Amino acid sequence: MDLVSEETGPPNAHSWLACSGVPIDGSSAGPYRPRRESRGSTHGHRGVLNGHKRAVSRRPEHDLGERAAGVVWRGSSARAEYGAATRRRGLLVHSPPEPTEEFCAALRALGELRWIVVPNCFHHLGARATTARFAKALVVGPPSAIARNPQLQLHMGLRDDAFLGAVKELDAIPLDGCPFLDETVFFHRPTGSLIGADVVISACARDHWSWRWAARLTGRYDKVRTPPDVRAKTTPNDAAARAIDRMAALPLTRLLVAHSDAIEDRPSEKLLDAWRFVRTG
Repeated sequence: MDLVSEETGPPNAHSWLACSGVPIDGSSAGPYRPRRESRGSTHGHRGVLNGHKRAVSRRPEHDLGERAAGVVWRGSSARAEYGAATRRRGLLVHSPPEPTEEFCAALRALGELRWIVVPNCFHHLGARATTARFAKALVVGPPSAIARNPQLQLHMGLRDDAFLGAVKELDAIPLDGCPFLDETVFFHRPTGSLIGADVVISACARDHWSWRWAARLTGRYDKVRTPPDVRAKTTPNDAAARAIDRMAALPLTRLLVAHSDAIEDRPSEKLLDAWRFVRTG
């Protein structure tokens, strides 16, 4: 997987693109590097994996590029990254934002968009508009997202064999025991990355002031925790504990989630700690 990082947008803006040289059928395709793009007006925060203004990661064979959009969440402005994994025979976008011209141009430069992933019932906001711009792409997500957005059309579920058979380097892991999110996370085996949306959250110094303030009040500033509403609406249960144990048992090198920088320091330990409240024993 070849990943390139670059900064775009206004100050405190970031996002991410994951660019893979591995084709969907798993055969070798060699490294792939997208072209650098000019500064745009994408809203968000700073780099997810490699840090502010860093152009290439420490490991060129596993670089990561970024793009993101901002969202307003309970009165605070939170980061909201999306991801795109490219392959010679197709492109997958996880949690797409509203498709600006810059966004669409970036995707078309990487390849043909085949899959639009809605990972839980909340991260559907840009999916319908992205589908309108990329008519051949299929939307994959949970039926609960339609309950929140009746105009959303899903072509298949996140765990359908047709989808998982086409993206063989990804393992889908449902976050059982948390119907409030109804989230499925993905483990990218070539890079050891656990890709999610709201499974954990964390704020830091470069976030918008409103989210920094809310994060300090809720104990999520420079700490990896579940989102406050997830914590409030999830009771201790064995199903959630087993799901988190399954994720933490993977050979994780990083957690890539929607509302945090990449978590590369002890990702399994921090995931377990964030969800310790679901333990019933």
